[in-house]
Amino acid sequence: MLDAVLWDYDGTLADSYEKNYSVTLDVLKKGVPRLHKELPAALESVDTFFKAVTAYEDWRRLYTECYGMTSEETELAGRLWEPCQRESTLIAPLYDGVGELLKRYKDRKQGIVSQNSGEEILKAFSLNGLDGCAGYVCGYTDVPQFSPKPSPVPFLKCAEMLGIKPFEDTIVYIGDHEEDVLFVRNIRRYYAEKYNAKIRIFSVAVSYSGSNPRAWKNQPDYQAHSIAELGEVLRRIDNDEIIK
Repeated sequence: MLDAVLWDYDGTLADSYEKNYSVTLDVLKKGVPRLHKELPAALESVDTFFKAVTAYEDWRRLYTECYGMTSEETELAGRLWEPCQRESTLIAPLYDGVGELLKRYKDRKQGIVSQNSGEEILKAFSLNGLDGCAGYVCGYTDVPQFSPKPSPVPFLKCAEMLGIKPFEDTIVYIGDHEEDVLFVRNIRRYYAEKYNAKIRIFSVAVSYSGSNPRAWKNQPDYQAHSIAELGEVLRRIDNDEIIK
């Protein structure tokens, strides 16, 4: 039986790249005007922004290596992200069908682990009639500054808040980025090194947002190329049909 369902948000539950692109430009305008005046190639369009974001596991590396920010500009941009996001009037649309899946597993230990704002995620859930579907939302401000995914720290927070029993529960984490696979692997490694024990946590990679899991160096346990296929993967894990 599937006891806990954890989700990524951007590119997994919500098509948020257009909004995040807009927020990024606002961050540059307020904090790094030299880059806002002459945008780097990676920020010339939503498409180039998407390619850049999916190519980097760490947002600080994205900002310094891809956008060309200094370390000081990067830290300032990080601090500006949440207020700029809060000021934005754009609402990232949820992918068709994910609401039904969230409702299907509402009675399980269900949560969101994201580098987006928890407040933003809850707002989107409320607008889509999904209040209460996530027992806990772990946004980037809910963990220490240097311990977001793929660090296991956000999972430990979810385990505490949702009452997950790591050595008893069957858990899945669903995401659209290679760092989501690394997140699950780091969780396994954490429990193996600290407790010399295995936990039943599995990674599911989705590609309906445009990512390409087949090209990743680190492969997920399962893949889903549509919402319907994701629903089938979760159903089979819930029925103990494909547990490894």
